[in-house]
Amino acid sequence: MRNVFLKGFPKGFWEEDIGRLATALGANVTSSMVWKDKRGKSRGVALVEVETEEQADMLTQVLRLRTIRRPRGTDLAASAGGVANITMGEGDTAWVLVEVDAGDKQALIVETAFREANYVKGPDDPVREPRVKEDPQEKQKRCEIVRKQRQAAKRTELEEV
Repeated sequence: MRNVFLKGFPKGFWEEDIGRLATALGANVTSSMVWKDKRGKSRGVALVEVETEEQADMLTQVLRLRTIRRPRGTDLAASAGGVANITMGEGDTAWVLVEVDAGDKQALIVETAFREANYVKGPDDPVREPRVKEDPQEKQKRCEIVRKQRQAAKRTELEEV
């Protein structure tokens, strides 16, 4: 299993749409998840899990430097040639995957994510010691001492001037 991270797709896209897009491109989608805001609307960010690493690499290469747009008339759909000519949805909810121009800021951001959701450290990785929580009273005393030292340093600095 491999995860592919997508960012920059239309706000009207949901899990089913992302899954249909990846399936149309030849990837076997295990699951997909779209991040939503507090109101339940899509944020344009998703994570797609595919079966093999080759499918993840292929999906990453195909979607990079492309964008998903709503076709306006026939000119946009006709300009989407080759592998990018994929239409998703019907009627008003139809979307087309097209290549982007050099300065286009609406390009999809596609990256391969970690192989596993929970990254487990290996035996050679450095071990970080757990942080010890400081006693609040000791911290208050330490901060008071530091404050007094700073005040004394400021006084001596002002006296020298």
